[in-house]
Amino acid sequence: MLGIVALMIFAFQFAGVKIEPPAPEDKGDVGPAAEAIEAAKQAIRAEPKVKDFIYQPGQAVEWQVGVLDDGTNRVGYANYICEVLGEQRALTPRTQVRIVDIAKVSRGESFRSASLGHVACADRRVIVP
Repeated sequence: MLGIVALMIFAFQFAGVKIEPPAPEDKGDVGPAAEAIEAAKQAIRAEPKVKDFIYQPGQAVEWQVGVLDDGTNRVGYANYICEVLGEQRALTPRTQVRIVDIAKVSRGESFRSASLGHVACADRRVIVP
């Protein structure tokens, strides 16, 4: 079988047919520079309310930010984190921020079920779990 494939490739090349691998898929958005991500991480780490966070590039929710639940809705805080990311040039058109109850996450609950506020940074749309 491998011989047949090699023979076909040779025949195509001999006939002048150019065989190229497919072009990489253009997803339309290039991620932020590594320096911008590091600056954003430092800025988020410096926030007094933030206990921990996870940055997951390419995931639906790139920034999962853990805080202690004080009983308030944290959509406003998620919007604030979007502002911080924007100041550091760490936003993409698809960036989402979810504020989570870190105590629930530490007990094994999913980020979604521990959500206190979740927004899409581009249009500040609130996302309900």
